[in-house]
Amino acid sequence: MESKELKIAAGSVVTDSKMSKAAKLQLLNFIQSEATDHQIMALLLDGKVVKLDEQAEQIVEDRFEVSKLNEFGIIMAALLAAAMLGSMKLYRRLLSQAARACSGVPNKSVCMSKFKVKALVAKQKYLKGQAPKCNQTKDPEKCRERFAAGIAKIGREILKAQTTV
Repeated sequence: MESKELKIAAGSVVTDSKMSKAAKLQLLNFIQSEATDHQIMALLLDGKVVKLDEQAEQIVEDRFEVSKLNEFGIIMAALLAAAMLGSMKLYRRLLSQAARACSGVPNKSVCMSKFKVKALVAKQKYLKGQAPKCNQTKDPEKCRERFAAGIAKIGREILKAQTTV
């Protein structure tokens, strides 16, 4: 398993977690710059960051090799991470345009809410377009379920944003 694939999978797990934004950023920074491959494997297996000696590294490596994560999770996590990253970049770009368009408008919050709805719809559409890539994974049904959950979550955000417009 390549280091890049491990980092993508761990990043996907962290971004989908219920941690605070600050905790996610701190953990993502650790994964990106400091964590060894064995620490990332341990994080994926056990959900916590640990310091490992040589013997522990071998145990983690053996556990990871026999786990389902190695077979299926990495491919799906990488696919989901790439799709979510693309949708977030699109969302941020659209909100940045909104901030410029709404500057100087008397009721800036209403203006921004309208743009937020448009950005969320674009984000949802982007994810829907990425979902067919699930056919490339070992378990397309589970992948589709995860995409559907993400799309549904964005749908709820759209409804919430529409009520503030």
